Amino acid sequence: MSLVSSYIHCEDGKYYKNLVYQDEEGTWFLCFDDDEPPEIVIAHGTDNKPIQKPRKVLKKLGIKFNDMQEHLTCQRMFKRNGRDVLLRATSYFFQLPKGKACPLPRESDAHEGSVERKDIVQGVIYGE
Repeated sequence: MSLVSSYIHCEDGKYYKNLVYQDEEGTWFLCFDDDEPPEIVIAHGTDNKPIQKPRKVLKKLGIKFNDMQEHLTCQRMFKRNGRDVLLRATSYFFQLPKGKACPLPRESDAHEGSVERKDIVQGVIYGE
């Protein structure tokens, strides 16, 4: 659980507060935390395995990464059709390379606004 906000520096130069990348179908999301590395969480299918490969999702988003490792498998909350749904999922931690901004948020992604100046950010910054 985050104690402070996370700001993600994106390609437009803005810092997006508590940005969560997520797909429209509610099968994966990517979140940032103040005390853990970035995490991508993939829901399981009927075969009890992740529906998608985490590396493939990050590549499709245009997010470069280093050193990915599986974290844990448990029940996680996903957004599906505007509702919260608890699903079995596997999470993976990874490292962002230094100096590489993250892609702009898409319509399906969630955030709490943005700021244009780093000096007014209070929290952890990713994507620099």
